[in-house]
Amino acid sequence: YMAIAGAVFDAGIVAWEAKRAYDFVRPASAIPYLYQGQQVLAWGGPNQGAKVINGEDWQPYQQANFITPAFAEFTSGHSTFSAAGAYTLAAFTGSDDLYDGVTTIGRDYDKDGVEDLLGQHLAMPGTMRFEEGPAVPVVLRWSTLSEAAEEAGISRLYGGIHFQDGNLRGQESGKKAGAQAYQLSELYWDPFGTIIKTVEEFAASGQIAQFSATRLTHLAQRAQLAFSKRNPAQVCAHIRSIENTVFKVHNPIRGGKDFSNDARVRINQQLEQVASLICSGH
Repeated sequence: YMAIAGAVFDAGIVAWEAKRAYDFVRPASAIPYLYQGQQVLAWGGPNQGAKVINGEDWQPYQQANFITPAFAEFTSGHSTFSAAGAYTLAAFTGSDDLYDGVTTIGRDYDKDGVEDLLGQHLAMPGTMRFEEGPAVPVVLRWSTLSEAAEEAGISRLYGGIHFQDGNLRGQESGKKAGAQAYQLSELYWDPFGTIIKTVEEFAASGQIAQFSATRLTHLAQRAQLAFSKRNPAQVCAHIRSIENTVFKVHNPIRGGKDFSNDARVRINQQLEQVASLICSGH
C-alpha cells in the first residue's frame, strides 16, 4: 500500500507540474475554434451517434453537466496515474500479468450475479450513464497491468478530453514516477536488496571485479540481517563498512582499479538514501 500510494501521489505531482508549466488547451476549446464555420463528422450528442455537425458545436464524449475538466490538458492525469500504478504493481508482484480467467476479486461490481474476474469487467445492458445501452453485455478484459494502464490513458483520447501527446507523455512520465517511487519504497522493507542488485549488475558488466562484488554482497547481506533484527546501530556500522570497502577498491592511490566510477557513484547514492532513513542519531 505504501508503494502504490506513493507512486500515485508522485504521479499527481508530475502531471500537475506539467499542467501548470505548459497550460495547454483542451480539445473542448481547440476543436470548436479550429473548425468553426466547417462541417465535421463527430458525436452528435446522447443517443445520436456520429453525424455531421458544425465544427463550433463539437463537444467531448461526456455527460452534459461535465463537459471537460477545468484545468490544463498536458499531460493526462489518467495516463500518468495509471502508468505509475501499473509499474508499481508489476514491480512488487514480479509480473505484469493481470487476467488469467480464474482469479476472482470477491466483488460483483458489474452486477451480473457472480464474482468479477481479476482483469475483466462486464458492461451490462442499460448501464451506460448518459446514453442508452449497451444492448448486450460488453466484455472488457486486460491481459496485463500495462495493457490496462494504456487503455485507461487512451480512453481520454477517445473521449475527446485529451490529445494523443498528453496521453503518451503522461504514460512515459507515469512510468518514471512509478519507478522512482517504488525504488524509494523498497528501501523501507528491503534496504540492502537494491544495493545487492546494483553490485550484481555492475559485476556482470565487468565494472566491479568478482572478488570486490562478493565482499560487498556479503557486507550488504549482514546489514540486511541487522535490519531484520531491528538493530539500527549495527545497520549503520555495516553501512560504514560498505562505504569504506567501496572507497578502498575504487581508490587508485591504494591500487583500486577493479571498480568503475559509475559503480562507485550509484552505490554511494543508494547507501546515502538508506543511511538517511535509518542512521539519524546513530
